[in-house]
Amino acid sequence: MTSPNPGGEHRRLVRHALTEWIQAQEIPGIGLVHPGTRPDLEFPGDGGADTDCIVRVRLPDTRESRLAYTGPIDPGGKLATYQAELLIHHRGYNTDEWDSIEDDYDRIIDALKACLRGEGRDLGHPMIIIQAGESGIADSHEDPIESDGIVDRWGTIGFEVSQYLQPAAT
Repeated sequence: MTSPNPGGEHRRLVRHALTEWIQAQEIPGIGLVHPGTRPDLEFPGDGGADTDCIVRVRLPDTRESRLAYTGPIDPGGKLATYQAELLIHHRGYNTDEWDSIEDDYDRIIDALKACLRGEGRDLGHPMIIIQAGESGIADSHEDPIESDGIVDRWGTIGFEVSQYLQPAAT
């Protein structure tokens, strides 16, 4: 038997589909969406904004289960369920505007969660991605840190993404 995807692009496809899907939402204030956890990303900034935000896509865990469908139309396959996380790093550049910086952070968190609640949760890949966020959404947030006139906040939005893996060709 051979794999229908011998290049092993399943995780990569999910990370990049999530990245492209978030970018397509055009949420104001998100300056960069990255399909990984690279820690050294610079805030892009637009030169005059009071805030900026980076979203990183992380897939910490995966579970696979066999789909029991049989027959000529659906020969079965596997269902891969990824624990997906959006790692949010929000930065405010004016500590005199502490409350408005926090409001902007909350707005971005709520906008990302609204995307996961909305239509089109197949991330633009309906033949491969079954769902994103359908089995629940959880978010957590760290206390902000102020240093040298900058306020940094971090948060995580967690959810599942289900991907259909076709059965191996024989």
